[in-house]
Amino acid sequence: MQVMRGERIVICGPSGSGKSTMISCINRLEELQKALPTGSAGSAG
Repeated sequence: MQVMRGERIVICGPSGSGKSTMISCINRLEELQKALPTGSAGSAG
């Protein structure tokens, strides 16, 4: 993701989805960790 100077973005999602953690990583308050996405996206049923 690239955000240019003067641009604004919105980060939204349900409670517990990692919004605050993402902001902490962007601000380098947390170290990035390798992870796999979870959820049911792409599953048939």
